[in-house]
Amino acid sequence: MNLNRNLIRTLLPLALVALVALGACTPELDLGDFGPESPGPLAENTTTVWLFGPVNAASSSATEVVDVTIDDEGRAILHAGHAGTATVNVDIRGESHDVAMEVRPVAERLIQALPGGGFGLPHTVRSEGVALLPGAALQLRVLLRDAAGERLTGDTPITWSSSGAEVTLAEQDQYVLVTAGAELGVFDLVAEGAEPVELEIVSQDRVARVSVHNGNGELDQPILLENQQSPTCHLAAWIDDGRYLQGAGDTPLEITSSNPAVTVVIATNDFVPPPAGKQFTADVRGFRVEAAEPEASTLELTWSGMTASIDVVVP
Repeated sequence: MNLNRNLIRTLLPLALVALVALGACTPELDLGDFGPESPGPLAENTTTVWLFGPVNAASSSATEVVDVTIDDEGRAILHAGHAGTATVNVDIRGESHDVAMEVRPVAERLIQALPGGGFGLPHTVRSEGVALLPGAALQLRVLLRDAAGERLTGDTPITWSSSGAEVTLAEQDQYVLVTAGAELGVFDLVAEGAEPVELEIVSQDRVARVSVHNGNGELDQPILLENQQSPTCHLAAWIDDGRYLQGAGDTPLEITSSNPAVTVVIATNDFVPPPAGKQFTADVRGFRVEAAEPEASTLELTWSGMTASIDVVVP
């Protein structure tokens, strides 16, 4: 196992990197007529990047519960202490805002796989499990919960380790990027304070089903082509026991269009990390549809002997 604690700071969050790799954008903060909101219940002894600013000033009514600082980029950073409540005041563009905060004890730490990152895979996929192809990268995190099972917000340093089939780990706080080695087999992933999880590196011949997804989940309707470009989509795959399969594999994703005017940009794995945007997007078989003029088409997607088709329409 090769552990690299610094690489992850470039690789994560992968969902954002992957979307940028295929041309998505992230809007800047614009509060408009609304003030900032609480990030939800905070976990004890954690740190949270709350507002991306610029924040001019910030203070807390109870710093032992929640302290707040402003970094060099003008972001408001919350530092949760012990359980309790506090009011945090922030000055944004000359306007003062009071926001109620609550800190709760952590009762449970749960390792959660994030297959597909920000590509909208359903929660059922996550609960059924994930398998990796050799060389595939998978992001996981430790989910913090209170005694009632509610998710808590906050980052805290956690030590990750693995045993079994060889993998590479790159970690940051509650997140880890697992990159599978060439050897097939099972490995245990361990995070400090959480129950270990068992993952497996499998061969590509176990692919049993594919379907087209976008950021909202599996597509049951055509891809909408707006402004001559579609949102980022990907071809999801499952193996014979129902687990989602992460990895580009050793056969390329092939996509044909019934209309030559409608073309497809497919993510490839030909890169040197960091960053891992291209690898990650390729590992979920990502693609984007483009057209010089708004025209309809039917796409046929083929990978690992499996085929799926979907229509492309214009508004």
